[in-house]
Amino acid sequence: MRSTPQATVLPLEEDEILFLERRFERVRMEYMYGMKLLMWICVLLPVVSALLSLLNDTVYVPLPVIYGYGQLITAIAFILIMGANYYRGLYQIKKDLHDQTKLAFPVEILRKRYVTQNNTHHFFISGGLKYSIEVDPKYFDQYQEGDEVMIEFTRYSKIFLGYY
Repeated sequence: MRSTPQATVLPLEEDEILFLERRFERVRMEYMYGMKLLMWICVLLPVVSALLSLLNDTVYVPLPVIYGYGQLITAIAFILIMGANYYRGLYQIKKDLHDQTKLAFPVEILRKRYVTQNNTHHFFISGGLKYSIEVDPKYFDQYQEGDEVMIEFTRYSKIFLGYY
C-alpha cells in the first residue's frame, strides 16, 4: 500500500496570483448571476403560490398567510443556497489569495496516454486530488511510467496550478 506523499508549502508566484484573481472575478460574476436569479425566484414564487391559492375553492386560507409562508420558505432556501455557494466557491479562492501559498507534492506516473481525438498527451498519476494531467509533448517523451513529477495545487480551493 502506498503512503500519502508529503506536501511542500510554497509561496504563490506572481502569474499564479493573477490567475487566481481572474478566477475569483469569474466565479464572483457567476455567483452574483446565480444570486440574482435566485432572488427573482424568491420574490415570484410566493406571489404565484398566493395567486394559485385563490383558485382553490375547497379550503380557505387567508392570502397573507400563504404569502408569508412562501416568503419564509424561499428566504430560508435562499440563505442556505447563498451560504453554501459562497463557501464552496468564493471563500476558498479568497483564502488562497490571502494566504498566497500553494502545495507541491510528488506523484508517480502510472500510465501515459496520447489522445488522438484532441491531439493531447496525458499522464495518469497517483494521488487523490487529480487522476490525470495534460502535459506538453516534450515532457510526455521525457518522462516514463514509474517516474515522479511534482504537481502544484492551491491550498484551500485545490485548483491545479501545474507540474514540474
